[in-house]
Amino acid sequence: MQSGKIDVLALIGNSKSANALQSQHPKGNRLRMVLGLEAKNPAIVLPDADLDLAVEECISGTLSFNGQRCTALKVLYVHESIVDEFNTLFSEKVDALSFGNP
Repeated sequence: MQSGKIDVLALIGNSKSANALQSQHPKGNRLRMVLGLEAKNPAIVLPDADLDLAVEECISGTLSFNGQRCTALKVLYVHESIVDEFNTLFSEKVDALSFGNP
């Protein structure tokens, strides 16, 4: 990094790590940063989404392995025009899950 030969930094880690690495670059303002939201993987649900499918995928992404994988969905962004319906469907599906080993 200190050589300045690095053009792009892609990092899933936290922002403190990214800042520390960027500060070592001699031209930090020219370093492109591709950061992974500190492993806060988002799902984005748009107004034209198939809500049944979106809910199923979001439940799988958030709750598989109790959400303890780095690839688990941690943040759900749902368009305001469908958020109420999405939340209702999501809650119903979560309530219907059975307890115990997956």
